[in-house]
Order: sequence, then structure tokens, then C-alpha cells
Amino acid sequence: MQPTENSINRIKATFNHTNKLDLPIIISGGRTKKKYKSEANIIFNKLKSKYFLNKNVILEENSINTFETSKNIKKYLENNKLSNDIILITDLYHYKRMSKSLKKSGINPFFPREIFKKKIITSKSFIPSFKNFSKINNIKYEYFGLIYYKILGRI
Repeated sequence: MQPTENSINRIKATFNHTNKLDLPIIISGGRTKKKYKSEANIIFNKLKSKYFLNKNVILEENSINTFETSKNIKKYLENNKLSNDIILITDLYHYKRMSKSLKKSGINPFFPREIFKKKIITSKSFIPSFKNFSKINNIKYEYFGLIYYKILGRI
């Protein structure tokens, strides 16, 4: 398995924002299929030689959703007596649900918004294409996720 382009972009953004800081980096993502390694492990092993040499990297490999990620990160921070103030690097679509879930767990995420390129909407944005359908599906998935988490009291 290979990391997604989205995962690679998040790692690049993380590296760019934490390169001069002495902060631990938590890469989160559990096993989505039993026969494969965790998403966190796949991302780390693929990119460690380029981005993670001499870095304190923690692999959170047990969570399979946003809620579990929040709980597991909170537990890790408490067990290691670390601050609840973290820098959150995720994609723009997932930011709102991840941020709210972390806050519900008592974690204070800082989100460096400058990592996202300003996207200009053009007439091509409305032409049916795989890329445009994919973006719409990501947006729908995250908003339904927000509604679902709100109903369950997870945010």
C-alpha cells in the first residue's frame, strides 16, 4: 500500500511547520484492512528518510476514526505529561470535525491556515470531472460526519 497524495501533502506541511521546532509529531491512522499495516505505519515508513530523520515521531496506530484518534491522542498526552496544546495538520475538509473532536477531548488544536493554497473557483470547477466529483464527495462526507458526531455527542 502507498500513502495517498493527501497524506503526503499533510506530512510535507507538518515538516515545513515543525522543522525548526523541537516538538513530537504524532502520525495517526489505524489498520483499515487486517492484512495491511496501519495507515500511520505506511506513511511513516514511506516518508521517514525524507522528513523524519532526527525527529520524535509517535505512531498512533489504533484509531480507525476521528473520535478514536482524539481519545488516543488525549491518552498519550496525559500518560506522557505533555501539553494539551497541539499543532493540527490535516486537510481542509477534515479540519472542522477533527478540531471539534480534539476540543471535546480537552485538547487545544492550533491550525496553521497558511498551509492551504487559496483555490480560485473558475468555470472549469463546474464541469463534471472525476476531480470535481471527488471534491464534492469529500465535502459531503465531512459534513455528514459533523452531523453524525454532533448527534452522538462526540463534538
